[in-house]
Amino acid sequence: MNESPGDALLEMRGIGKTFPGVKALEGVHLAVREGQVHALLGENGAGKSTLIKILSGAYAKDEGQIYFEGKPVEIRSPHDAQALGISTIYQEFNLARDLTVAENIFLGALPRKGMTVDWPAVKAGAREILDRLGVTFSTDTQIASLSAAGQQLVEIAKALNEHARILILDEPTASLSRFETDRLFELLRRLRADGLGIVFVTHRLDEVFAMSDRVTVLKDGRTVGTFRTSATSSDEIVERMVGRHVASTYSRAQATPGDIALETRDLRRIGAQAAISIEVRRGEIVGIAGLVGAGRTELARAIVGADPVSSGTVLLNGIDVTSWPMRRRLDAGMAFVPEDRKNQGVILPLAIQRNLAIAEWPSLGPGPVVVPAQERRLATSMVHELRIVARGVDQPVFTLSGGNQQRVAIGKWLVRDRLVYVLDEPTRGVDVAARFALYELMAAIAERGGAILMISSDLPEVITMSDRIYVIRLGSVSGHFSRGEASEQAILTQMLPDTAAGDAVG
Repeated sequence: MNESPGDALLEMRGIGKTFPGVKALEGVHLAVREGQVHALLGENGAGKSTLIKILSGAYAKDEGQIYFEGKPVEIRSPHDAQALGISTIYQEFNLARDLTVAENIFLGALPRKGMTVDWPAVKAGAREILDRLGVTFSTDTQIASLSAAGQQLVEIAKALNEHARILILDEPTASLSRFETDRLFELLRRLRADGLGIVFVTHRLDEVFAMSDRVTVLKDGRTVGTFRTSATSSDEIVERMVGRHVASTYSRAQATPGDIALETRDLRRIGAQAAISIEVRRGEIVGIAGLVGAGRTELARAIVGADPVSSGTVLLNGIDVTSWPMRRRLDAGMAFVPEDRKNQGVILPLAIQRNLAIAEWPSLGPGPVVVPAQERRLATSMVHELRIVARGVDQPVFTLSGGNQQRVAIGKWLVRDRLVYVLDEPTRGVDVAARFALYELMAAIAERGGAILMISSDLPEVITMSDRIYVIRLGSVSGHFSRGEASEQAILTQMLPDTAAGDAVG
């Protein structure tokens, strides 16, 4: 059921934005009310990021009008947005990592006493805001020492210090565990009760129904509907997003595992207190669950040789590769898609063609010379097979949507079959249609005998996709589940330290 704007604190009408050769937004409508959470949904490339950048003052609109408290306003800069009380928290936090929590909260607006900064006032003001948020870490804590959840709380504290009336959160749970997400939602509910209008950008439909009062769906840069959350369904939202019926949940058949493809025996990273033993068989998808910071990514990096180990063994197809450098392990049949897609998974300024072919350069020409025609043929074939949405293989990867960037990051390892695929957060930040496409891709790899080790913070994803699940807690395996045994409650019990319920996020 479509909703009319009603009495909105902020309303965007007929918003348009054009970049060279691309109409990013056309006729978009969005209305944000005080004391409500408004979810903003759409496939990657639908225009969500462009819209919130217009609201934050990073981009100027080309068409339409913005109203604040019923009066027309212009947002031409971040300063204009801040003056209206609009604060945006992006996935990549805008914090000075070498400064303290208090310094970041007051950055750009440090109170003064005469000619010097009034540091007691800075610390007292920061403490007051943190107490309001229920945060217990010290105002003297350096930002770099905080977890992603802790840094996000500092961003929210900054917004409150700037007297935010509208808080825009871009994929706020992308780097958080389930436990940390629940803590964030508790905080957002308190802020909603205090009268803040919250815009919540996410790809996770369960979060939409857990948190939002209203939902606006964008497709191809246009508004396709605004609904009361209680009056719609996952299937309706997905159908609006992709323009066709797509099931809101994915189902994968149980695999028949083959021989052991990857095994770690008492593997201990340098500096780690515990050793880890796991195995992954041909045809299996094995999930790794755990809190952010539990050691999941560190395990993946140790397996592929990106980080050194102090003891233990890594076996690839029964061969001890512990002493091998990363390059040799990859050449021998490993593939690695890291958590940080933008900085480590792809080379953003380079073309799709170059990114897809880079792992196979030695076979694309005589000696060190790459034959462009061979590289292009390979990339064109992979773009078609992976259904990468692009103008052509010469398009730079940074211009692609998040889902298509992730397909490129995985696709470069599919030019030839690999034995073991280590995938760290393979679907983070991608929309539901792209997510399902990646699920199908992973299932196809397993069906042809590949072994997948998948790390994910999304418990429903881990349970749905995995044949077996290891739970990592404080750097060691705390639980091991077969597919039939796994449930969110059982996994969470093994994920959380005994003291977790009483600890502050940080």
